[in-house]
Amino acid sequence: MVASPVRVKVKRDEEWIAAVICTSISAEALRQYYDLWLPMLPGEEDEEWDWQDFLGREHRDGCDYMSLWVGTICEGLAIVRRQRPMRGIGATGLNGCYVERLCTAPWNRITVRARAACERPRVRPIGKWLLWRAAKMSVDLGSEGRLAWHSLSGARDDYKRMLPHLQDLGPDEDEDGLPWYELDAVVGIQLIKEMGNLLLVDEPRPSGTKDAGSC
Repeated sequence: MVASPVRVKVKRDEEWIAAVICTSISAEALRQYYDLWLPMLPGEEDEEWDWQDFLGREHRDGCDYMSLWVGTICEGLAIVRRQRPMRGIGATGLNGCYVERLCTAPWNRITVRARAACERPRVRPIGKWLLWRAAKMSVDLGSEGRLAWHSLSGARDDYKRMLPHLQDLGPDEDEDGLPWYELDAVVGIQLIKEMGNLLLVDEPRPSGTKDAGSC
């Protein structure tokens, strides 16, 4: 699936600024992950994730890649499988998109900022924008906005604050007891509409400038 980059609004500290969601994870995104992110990840549940390995393995599984950029800085990454059976109430026999991996840059995490000095400002909402793009992808593929994912333990409260109407289907013993979450079609469409208020239309930009050099 190929889609154009999307320009959106994010909040850096207390200022609303432009960001770009790319439907790719470029070599520059991987470089920043290993050079900038990894040194700050010890103690986080995803500290041993290897995104280079994910791209190699999950490309064969019908997945699309996403990255969110503010200027030339990568602020978030996601891998989304195009189709997987849903398990929620009323979802028997229905498919949706499945978020294989999603993470935000460590300087955007309260857990990291609480234990270490961060020179970079916090940007938000990164995860919600990546889920929004996955929900849009679900609509484009005929799955009506349905999404599913497994949550790391430390992200449970964040997801429930972010999406109060998501379905918590409890621990999945096939995935080390991680909780399985779903958005049904109604909630998926609500997410799309809510975040639509923060989309940026194309605007004239100074000659020679661009939002991110890695889409």
